[in-house]
Amino acid sequence: MFFSRFIIDTTFDTNRIEKLYELLSKDIPDLELVWRYKREIVDNPSEADNVSILNNYKTFFTLVETRNRGNIRFSLVKGYEQIVLNALKETGITVEPQSFSTPIICVFAYILLFIIACAANPDYAPFLSVLFVILLSGIISYAISAFKNYDCEIPGYSSVLTIIGLVCFSPSSLLLFPLITALNKQKLHNLIEQDN
Repeated sequence: MFFSRFIIDTTFDTNRIEKLYELLSKDIPDLELVWRYKREIVDNPSEADNVSILNNYKTFFTLVETRNRGNIRFSLVKGYEQIVLNALKETGITVEPQSFSTPIICVFAYILLFIIACAANPDYAPFLSVLFVILLSGIISYAISAFKNYDCEIPGYSSVLTIIGLVCFSPSSLLLFPLITALNKQKLHNLIEQDN
């Protein structure tokens, strides 16, 4: 689920990932490091093209070499969030502050499409407006949590509201994904850097 994972963009550096695993396994019990090539488990990290760190057999960290992108699920390491954030910072797996220029252009295009849809179907305008407010409230609460130092989990109601709005306005709601991705990365950046 998009709202339960934080996106990271980092190089696939086996030494850095092994160091991250070592730091985490000192404090978090039942961790397992799994290297894979395609879907097959491999023993040699140099042969791998993706890696996962499992907590109780559930993947909470994953990184794929071909995209240099991965994700972290803090919901699977409850109580250890700060340990994970400190280990990410110590190993240099960080997220740059996000530029919101492209996401804002996409949001304006989305709003323009909404206005055109309301003008083309004036009978449905009130219904569309209610759905738009639902989507907007979810996005705003998600944005607020991205820039404030809340816990690692996004409030559940914002996820529900946003998903309802995205589904109701698909496929035009795809224009909002750059914004959601940027907010997601900005939230992780703020969490990692909040101690500085």
